[in-house]
Amino acid sequence: MTTEETKGSIRKRLLTGVLVIEAVITVLFAGILIFSFRQSLRVESQKAVERSQGVYDIILKNDTKMLAAAIDAFSTNEAVKQIYHDRDREKLFGAVRELYKNNKEHHGITHFYFIDRDGSCFLR
Repeated sequence: MTTEETKGSIRKRLLTGVLVIEAVITVLFAGILIFSFRQSLRVESQKAVERSQGVYDIILKNDTKMLAAAIDAFSTNEAVKQIYHDRDREKLFGAVRELYKNNKEHHGITHFYFIDRDGSCFLR
């Protein structure tokens, strides 16, 4: 083997080694970058879910209060109870019309349902 062949062989080996090391470093860097991105995405997704859960809880709490107030208004109104018991739709509609309008205006309630025990709708 001549000196030129030896130099060429050493260059090829060194170049091959350097390229392999660069490829390994590139793959490691890409792996770390992907792992970091996925971890960040997971954390941000969890935070978004927690924020939306808080908003949902607030909406649920407010709607529950509003509906509880509406139920109280009906359950304490003996006249409405008697009309419903008498099964007079027209009178019942007239008796709750103002309450409905007020709740619609102030709370966004769009429907009152009077449901019978069998699950059918008596008045909407």
